[in-house]
Amino acid sequence: MITEVGIATLDTRDLQVTPAGESGEGWFPLIRAHHLRIKENSWARNSKHVQGCPANFNFGTSTFVRSQNVGRDISKILDHTMSLGSVGDHQSHKTRRPVVLVFHDPSQDLKYLKTLGFNVYNSMDIVETVDTRTMHQYLNRAKNPAGLGTVLSSLGLSYRYLHNAGNDACYTLRAMIGLAIKKQRSGHRKEKTEDVSAINNESASDSEGWSSNGEDVGGEAVRPTDPGLN
Repeated sequence: MITEVGIATLDTRDLQVTPAGESGEGWFPLIRAHHLRIKENSWARNSKHVQGCPANFNFGTSTFVRSQNVGRDISKILDHTMSLGSVGDHQSHKTRRPVVLVFHDPSQDLKYLKTLGFNVYNSMDIVETVDTRTMHQYLNRAKNPAGLGTVLSSLGLSYRYLHNAGNDACYTLRAMIGLAIKKQRSGHRKEKTEDVSAINNESASDSEGWSSNGEDVGGEAVRPTDPGLN
């Protein structure tokens, strides 16, 4: 049973004039967060595997929607983000812009979104999906993937009420920003401390991308393909 959906959006045009800060905190206020609760299922609470907290949305007011309208409402949020100007820009821009979806382990989320009537594989605007779990695992050379709370703590980012879908969406986007900044700065430190003549192809690749065990998790955008989820 799907009880809630969280969406957080960030327009990269807003970042051009705003300093990121130590771990990206300067960009956090630019994130727009949404929390949709399925009206028919609003009585239910997650409690078996995780303790849900649907009433504790930290970043605004929750919206109750009918299950048959969720896919439409998700599309409206993304369409609004793609067509409007940046924060403080009162002029609308009609040009469609590419969208990158960020998840912390996308497999189940993509499946549930499709169940709710929003199929990311049918949208020509969505060009790539990014997994913060993979980003964190590679950056820390960890054998096992970590939960969202562990990732946030490793970046020194505070959080409250995880397992609220709206909060999770916003914190996942914050984690992505923090991981990207950490990766970039680690590459810069490496460039400053290593003798350029001693940098081989392997270390150069390591400072530029997110490749791990032959799997490319960064670089050129790759449009997601439908794995045939039912």
